[in-house]
Amino acid sequence: KLAALRMMDGAANGAIAVSDLHSAGAVTASGRSIDLGSSGALSFADAKATAGNLRVIASGNLAFAKASATGSIAMTSSAGSLSATGPLSAGGAVNLFGATGLALGSLTSGGTTLINGGTGALTVASLTSPGAVTALGRSLDITSPGALTFSSIAANGGAARIATSGNLAIGDGTITGALTLASANGAINSTGTITAGGAVSLNGKTGLDFNRLNSGATTSLVSASGPIRITRLASAGLVTANGGSIDIGSAEGLSFATVDSPGNVSITAAGDLLFNTVSAGADLALNSTGGSLTA
Repeated sequence: KLAALRMMDGAANGAIAVSDLHSAGAVTASGRSIDLGSSGALSFADAKATAGNLRVIASGNLAFAKASATGSIAMTSSAGSLSATGPLSAGGAVNLFGATGLALGSLTSGGTTLINGGTGALTVASLTSPGAVTALGRSLDITSPGALTFSSIAANGGAARIATSGNLAIGDGTITGALTLASANGAINSTGTITAGGAVSLNGKTGLDFNRLNSGATTSLVSASGPIRITRLASAGLVTANGGSIDIGSAEGLSFATVDSPGNVSITAAGDLLFNTVSAGADLALNSTGGSLTA
């Protein structure tokens, strides 16, 4: 074991490859490409692949101050956590796995992104990815300065929060706890099925468009300047909907605390429909095809 390991020139113009690296101190690695393995834990001051891919696999905890690659980045802690306090930046795809958790300050991907916190929490303070993102963990907390598209999200033991500045798109999602999705300047949409065991809060400035949304408690739907459309909504608790226009369908019954829109409002359910307050600035259509309607 070394107090600190600095690898530069075996690799300044070539590749670095070490099958089982041990260092008691911080590691600095720089080369055209980097491929490192360790049967223990590793901490990096810097890891830089200047003309290729960066790959680090360790059994124990993996910690980075910063890392970059012109190609792809793949990092795995098979029995510990993966963390980065500074920026991680890849010109290609990113694949990160921390068996007991994943915590990142800033992650920039040049392609698709797979981030997996295993049995622990997954947190990313700033995520940029032009390609589709897949996110898994006990809980999720992800923020982006731009737009994001998720193939799928899964929180297998807690809540999920995703906040973007731009548009936010999600394919499918399964959350055991509460779900919070927010787009400060764009729209939020989902073409698949989103299911949360707890409360759901959706806030998309320019619109909400969901195929199937299942909420295990209360549901809040807000769009400051856009339409709200939920093709099939199920909510165990009261629903609040506030948007430029509102179009909601359900194969069950629904109970609304508040429905408020300056535009058209259309709500159709197969079961009972209950409304506390309803306000529409244009056309209003409320329809229960197989139950009662109370307003």
